[in-house]
Amino acid sequence: MDPIITHKQERELDARIAEKVMQEKIIWADNKPYTASNHDAAARSENLVPNYCTSVGAAMTVAMQLRRLGFTIEIVMDERGTTLAVMQASGEEVARFENIITHFAQQMCHAALIAVGEERRKGEDRRKARH
Repeated sequence: MDPIITHKQERELDARIAEKVMQEKIIWADNKPYTASNHDAAARSENLVPNYCTSVGAAMTVAMQLRRLGFTIEIVMDERGTTLAVMQASGEEVARFENIITHFAQQMCHAALIAVGEERRKGEDRRKARH
């Protein structure tokens, strides 16, 4: 069973994606993340960080950004379900999530953070990675 994350955790994940993957400067106001490209309070609603981890459309912009950063994205939909894989230019697999159709956007965000080195791969021990 997939873990349930709260709305606050979703917005924190969205902000991490905006900062670490989309390379935006983020500010928080009224418990909401905004891109810092425009400090005008009247225009702030236009700068609200997209819902990357809940919107498939926004998650696909994350996938496009990963491609610009040199990663290969593979999305396979077949009778077994939907599989998402992210590979480095060398072909080394960075992240793989299977049977994710109901949580595609959230898994795309986790894969993106793994790809840019901001999150551990499943089973990876960071202590070993440092040595």
